[in-house]
Amino acid sequence: MHKQAVRFFKFLFSSRLNFALFLQIFAVVLISLVSLYVFLKISHDVFESELFLFDSTLTNFLFSLRSPMLTDIMISITSLGSVYVLLIASLSVAFYLFIKRRRDAVIYLMFLYSGVFLNLILKLMYQRPRPSLHPLINENTYSFPSGHAMNSFVFFSAMTYLVLRQTKNKKLRSLVLIVSIAAVLAIGVSRVYLGVHYPSDVVAGYIAGFLWFVSAILLEKTIIFDRLYKSFRK
Repeated sequence: MHKQAVRFFKFLFSSRLNFALFLQIFAVVLISLVSLYVFLKISHDVFESELFLFDSTLTNFLFSLRSPMLTDIMISITSLGSVYVLLIASLSVAFYLFIKRRRDAVIYLMFLYSGVFLNLILKLMYQRPRPSLHPLINENTYSFPSGHAMNSFVFFSAMTYLVLRQTKNKKLRSLVLIVSIAAVLAIGVSRVYLGVHYPSDVVAGYIAGFLWFVSAILLEKTIIFDRLYKSFRK
């Protein structure tokens, strides 16, 4: 045991890359734990009605902005976060990745599709009914956490991560980051505006999506770290 610990620390401090990767893994683990705690706290508060004021205040504000033109815009925005649109978009991105980096394409698809199934599982676990006050579109599934919010967060964060990792073009990196943030926020707002989600559903969806995203990064970096360590031991 002592020899293994000594060998590990020798590996850890043998290069800046190894130590930096270890710190990244440690940071991602902490972020994941904090995200998990926040999600569980929100889910507890939701079913204890502790977020009623937050939900009702924000919902009433967005309802006060309703107009025929804005409703059409919100319906168009919300369609961008649907499972079908995101799956088609993810296949397009994966096809592009497959030409250059097949491994990234496979991981990308597995990550996105498993996130969709995770959201379905969470909905079945919590079984929160949809809001019943003046919905503008019909939804038949459970409300918590928002699938549109979670899936769009997963899709756009993964796409942004890949772009930031593969290009050094500052303008392109900034553009992708801004568009992704705007798209995710707009989709979340549209769900509340259309009356098919409570704001707490959307926030929980964002956090669940973020947790799934950082978990994928953690897995990727852990695999790289493990390979480097095994190579060091030989």
